[in-house]
Parts: sequence; structure tokens; C-alpha cells
Amino acid sequence: MELDNSKQKTRILAVDDDPFTLETVRLVLKRRDLEVAVASTAEDAMNILSEQGTDAFDAVITDFRMPGMSGLDLLSWISNYDTTLGTIILTGEGEREVVMSSFRRGACDFLEKPFKPGDLRNAIAHAMKVTQDRRNTEETFSELEAIGVLQKKLTGGSSTVESGRSRQMGDFIVSTAVFPIRESGGDFYKFYPLGPRRIMFVCGDVSGHDLKAGFISAYFQGIVHGMVEMGGHVQRICEFFNRLLVQDWNQESLQNGVMVSLSCGFVVLDLDKGYAQGFCHGAPLPGLWSMEHGVQTVGSSGSPLGWMEPLLDYSGRMRISERGCCVVWTDGLEDLAKDLHLNPYALAYVLSYPSDERPIRRLLSRRHDDVMVLHVQWGKRVDDPSLPDLSVPIFRDRYSGDTGNRIDFYQADWEKNIQAVLPLLPLNKLQEIILCIREAILNGLEHGCGGQGQLACRITMALDEGASLFYIRVDDDGRGFQQEPLVDIESTTPWEHVSLGTAIIKCYAQKVEYFDSGSTLLMTFRVGEIKEANSTTTPT
Repeated sequence: MELDNSKQKTRILAVDDDPFTLETVRLVLKRRDLEVAVASTAEDAMNILSEQGTDAFDAVITDFRMPGMSGLDLLSWISNYDTTLGTIILTGEGEREVVMSSFRRGACDFLEKPFKPGDLRNAIAHAMKVTQDRRNTEETFSELEAIGVLQKKLTGGSSTVESGRSRQMGDFIVSTAVFPIRESGGDFYKFYPLGPRRIMFVCGDVSGHDLKAGFISAYFQGIVHGMVEMGGHVQRICEFFNRLLVQDWNQESLQNGVMVSLSCGFVVLDLDKGYAQGFCHGAPLPGLWSMEHGVQTVGSSGSPLGWMEPLLDYSGRMRISERGCCVVWTDGLEDLAKDLHLNPYALAYVLSYPSDERPIRRLLSRRHDDVMVLHVQWGKRVDDPSLPDLSVPIFRDRYSGDTGNRIDFYQADWEKNIQAVLPLLPLNKLQEIILCIREAILNGLEHGCGGQGQLACRITMALDEGASLFYIRVDDDGRGFQQEPLVDIESTTPWEHVSLGTAIIKCYAQKVEYFDSGSTLLMTFRVGEIKEANSTTTPT
């Protein structure tokens, strides 16, 4: 690929703590009459970009591993500061997760060390072209807004802002939350009812936030709609579009530097046959929640569409309960959750079921990518009032059996997430719930897992649709829970770091149940005092 030198004083910022790498980049690009500014840390690079302005540079190339802030941190900062500047990440061999994270933070290319001079020149040319295209797109922002409106009309799906939208589709209740960076975004969803008790839905994310991303998003949705109408299988649909991107679109893009990829996930729910099937290509795995099984993920995630051929089948299928909830989101939510130090399930709930007590504008100000969340519930029976309300997962985590010494860290995480979901929960009630969770996890780690690192303890929290009942499920891989106190309860203080058995749990929980020979503990807490305050903002 030839570098475009028509613009005077084309400038590249190179960031690496290795002087040899910086000098190599400078010498290779100097031969093409490119001016190279250098920085040895991410902090130095931020100072340069702040003082001289991001528009003074045409591309940034940064190492991943550096003292202090990492290259990914720098990419996030650049994405928040200027979404048009093309960036490249330097990684070690085989660091696939770093590469995918860099693309989510706006990177347009990556290089593995050691790199060849030709590969460096091509990557820089690509990044410069991306910068030029993005800055040209900025000049047509008003046209981009119009495309967003047209996109929704053409596809019947959505990429425009939605917050807490719920509706009935046959025996399913679907709730959606969509927060694009631009009116026309790369994130999209679409539901396909296949009968009153069978539904298919897709959630996708096209790389970029510009006009091309909006076009590819609409184009893919059109293809999916047509092939679904003709009875096409989900994997065949993905293979067709992957081939289209790899062989046609991206082959030509090698000449103009506009590479396109699509991360997508399909889910099929069939209540009559009692199964869920997931197809994920570069997208976060869907989570299936039920009282009987906790949260389980479906399938495994492969490469995004447009990366390579052949496209492997990463689908998975599992049995589902008569009542449950499926949660799907795009990777923009995962990135935002990390920045906010929240569990993704908690953030998904807050964004999907907003209220005056849970302001989301401040949370969304931290995002650097489109954010989308889907909740699909089933099993509500209006003709059987004895059945409890449906519930939604708000927290999920897994702890190695030998990490009992990290219990204080885990506790701080529970408190932060519960308060984010239930900001009006009285302090005394929060303390009771936290104390019970702490005891259950310690019991699971120390007794159930026996402190063995190869075993694990898992926790899932859920709220019913009226926000009046709070469910906590704890599972361990070992021999189950010790159901008798391990010490004299009266000789301890409520927050002392000792295992009290499950006696204290029975004092505070409204209901305590054991399953699977004692390896599963389900606690139910009534938080009804806040139900009225939240009743207008929860799903119906």
C-alpha cells in the first residue's frame, strides 16, 4: 500500500518504552517523508496530544505493555478525546484478547512484534486513510443523522437511542436499551418471532461509528431478514455474510484502507422443545438465567465476520427452564462496565430499567463505544397467581476455591453493584444481605471447595420484576454447604471475618433452600419497602 504524501507535514505519534522500537519506527517512516514524534509512556503521549492537539497528527502507533498506563488505556483516552484519529496497537505474538480489546477502543490495525518495515508502512498508511475518512465524515455529520432515521425505517430494527423499552412478543417479554455514539451507529438488534412460543433475535456491532458502519449494519440486517424469510439457517447466514466481507468488501479494502468487521450473536429460544441455541461470532456470549440453573452462557465466541475464512461453527445448545431470562449485550457494555467497576449484569439492568433514583446520563458519559442490551423473559402466567414474578439477573461472578483471603475485596464489589441497582435500599437491609452473602461464599470456598484452587464457587443475584424480592444463588463444585455453625455465634461480632455456618443466613433471609445435595444455596430476601419507589420503572 502506498503512503499518501500529498499533505504537507504529515505527522505520526509513536509510543513505546523501548528506544530501539521508537528509533526503528522513526527511521522506516522518515524514508517516506513522514515526521515522527515519540513518547516513552502513555502519559507523555497524552501530554503531547493535549498540548499540540490531536488534529496535528494523522495516526498514532502505541505499544501495549508499558510502565504505568497501558496502550489500551491510551486508546481509550484517544477515543474519548478524538474519535477520528486512527490508531495502531503493537502486541506480542498470540495476544488475541488484546487485539480484540484494541478494536473495541477504536484501533484500526495491529502489529505483532517483531514487525517488518513493509508491514509497518502498510499499517501506518491504513491508519492515515482511516483518519482522513473519519475526519471527512465529521464534515457530513448532518447527513449521518438523516441516515440514522432512514436506517431504522428500512430495517425495522434499531440503532437509535432507546431506554427501558419493553413489549410483548407472543409468550416473550422483550426489553431493549440502545445508546449509540452517533444517531447512525454500528450496533443493532432485530427480533424475529417464529411463533407464539419460539423467537429468534440478533444483536450485532459493526466496527466503527461512521456512515460506513451504519450502511453495513443496515445491509446485514436486510440480508438476515431475507434469508430468515426463506428459511435460512443461522450459521449459513453468517457464512454467507462472512464470505461477502472477506472476498469482496475487504479484498478491495486492502487498497483503500477501509476494513470492515461485524461481531454478531444470534439466539433462538424454543419454549415447546425447551432449548436455547446461541451462535456467536466475536460477540459476548448470551446469558441464560433461571432459578434452577443460575446463569449459564450459550456456545462459545469465534472471530468476527470479515476476519477470515472458513467461518467455524461456534454454536451451542442447552435446555431451558419453563421460566427464565436471556440477557444479550454488545461489547460496548462490557467496556463501560470495566470503566465503572460494575458487573456487566448490574449495568445491563440499570440501563434497561432506568429510574429517577438511577440516573444513567452520568454513566453513559464514560462510554467510548455504542452500548446495547437486550432482556428476553418468558414464563409469565397471568392465569396462575401462585407463581412468583419473573426475575432478571443483576450479578454473576466466579471465585476460585483458594481465594477466601480475598473476601473483603469480593464484599466491596457486592456492595457497589447492589447499591447501583437498588440505590434506595436501606443501609441495615444492605448490611444483612451482604453479611449473608459473605457467609455463603466463605462456606462455599472453605467447606464446599475445601480451599482447593481447582474448584470454584459461583454467585448469581437476581431481582423480581417488582423489585420486591432479591434472590441470591451460590453454587460450589465440592461437597456442598456446612449447614451448622462452625463457631459459637454469640462470641463473635456481626462483621468478624469468621465462618458462622448458615445459621445466621436463616436469621435474615426470608427463605433458604438447598439443592443438588447441598452444593447449591438459594436465598430470598424481601426488599419490599422500596417496591413502591421503583414500581414505575421496572418491567411489566
